[in-house]
Amino acid sequence: MLKDRAARPSGVPQPVSWTARVRWQDGLARATARGHDVALLAPLRFTPRGDAAPSALDLLLCALGGEVLSAFVAAAGRAGLTLDQTEAAVSAHLQNPLLAAGVIGESGSPALADAAVTVYASSPDSRAALEAALELALSRLPLHATLSKACPVRVDLVLVP
Repeated sequence: MLKDRAARPSGVPQPVSWTARVRWQDGLARATARGHDVALLAPLRFTPRGDAAPSALDLLLCALGGEVLSAFVAAAGRAGLTLDQTEAAVSAHLQNPLLAAGVIGESGSPALADAAVTVYASSPDSRAALEAALELALSRLPLHATLSKACPVRVDLVLVP
């Protein structure tokens, strides 16, 4: 459907939409998207672990890291590069976390202030070739592009032996 540009006079792909359904059940928001189920807690939590499910912010960070890492691996593969091991670490800061926690009297915004993705890779290939693959990957990522409009999103490549 998206590849047949000649079939459309404008050359622009037809709109495609993705959907998810979310319901409240047993104290958790339970989401289903494309046949996959995910349970979510509150928008964010300050506990380090032990919750019944990740928060929405946890899942956003996982989604960003997964999107960047999987696209980087695919772009490197298409470029004929070898990746022995890869991993991504993702972090973010809120503009005012106290507001997000519901502290009375706080002002400002609970929005993301910034996000960072550090991609760790082990490869015999050159840093320049790997960085080119990462840049190509980033240019095609909808979540990264969307978040980058809302706050600074830094993506770093760290080569490990």
